[in-house]
Amino acid sequence: MKTIFKLTGIFVILILSNCTEPNKRKTISTETASNAALSETRREDELFVGKNFYSGDELNTYTFIQSNKIKENDSLTYSIYKKNDGTGYLFSMEKLVSNEDQELYKIIGLYKFSDYDAANHRVEVLNRSNGSSILFMNRDKILKRWEFVSNHL
Repeated sequence: MKTIFKLTGIFVILILSNCTEPNKRKTISTETASNAALSETRREDELFVGKNFYSGDELNTYTFIQSNKIKENDSLTYSIYKKNDGTGYLFSMEKLVSNEDQELYKIIGLYKFSDYDAANHRVEVLNRSNGSSILFMNRDKILKRWEFVSNHL
């Protein structure tokens, strides 16, 4: 009887020690992953390619000017911001990532420029057989071009 009790005790200790070991490994790998993600997302500017943000988030160094869809029935939008210190403007192309509780966007393209005039600046879409081009223009001059390749070939 004592032998069975000892064997059961040893068996329980082995099970408990094996159950806690994977949890320790998980904690270590999670911390490592979160530290890596933090170092990748730190940027010197408040708006940067890859940043996720919610619709309505407030900014400290920029003032929101305008936003609009790039194409109807598409998840791409653009926003124009003015730098608060008066050194210029920023054109941001964003993709809608989630629309569950609040709209979550990811910045996929940026372009810094000066002298914004809503009447002269526009976004134009050129559809091609293998994708499309998004152009940010000032009158007839292309300021920035983004190329998107279609996945439906």
